[in-house]
Amino acid sequence: MSKPELKHPLKLSPGYNVDDAEMIAKIQRDMSSGQPYHYFFHGKVGRGKTFLAQHIIRSYPNSHWYYPSPNPIAKSGMITIREYYREYLEFNKSKGYGAVTDQKANDRLLLKSFLCLDDIGNEKPATKPAREYIGACIERRYDAIKSGRVHATIMTSNHDMGAIKGMYGSRVQDRIYEVFDIMEIKREKGKKSYRREKQTELNKG
Repeated sequence: MSKPELKHPLKLSPGYNVDDAEMIAKIQRDMSSGQPYHYFFHGKVGRGKTFLAQHIIRSYPNSHWYYPSPNPIAKSGMITIREYYREYLEFNKSKGYGAVTDQKANDRLLLKSFLCLDDIGNEKPATKPAREYIGACIERRYDAIKSGRVHATIMTSNHDMGAIKGMYGSRVQDRIYEVFDIMEIKREKGKKSYRREKQTELNKG
């Protein structure tokens, strides 16, 4: 696997909650090494998980993370799990598959060398079939990671690993533990929430 091109080092706005020096230094080393890396960011709402993922994505040329989808969120380099599940349902409905899916259609996303799935655990509707499908997607990505077929994965979630086990089962939890660096984005004293700051700006406007 060739070393991916970086446009620039990872850059964050000083003072925001995710600007943790030790964590950012590790991520920067991983990105600069050219070796595969896979992150699972979790923490409460507004901590900056998506913000951090977006900054990692922007450090690369757009073509690395681009997902061929009509969804404008996906075109930014990441796709929310809610949007992805919605696409899955619409695709199956259009093909008349019912509860069965087309693995080739799934693999256009799950076998991408660079993949960012945002908001794991927030699929709607939060039904048993939805949980089973997303769990299967995580396992498919796990297989791709283990086989060395993919370079980078970012998953974000508002849920900790105990909650992930409750939603998707111990097998999926074990898969995440095995191949992902699990990083909790905590509330840092004296630092700002990116989401809260942006919401304040919108309210003022």
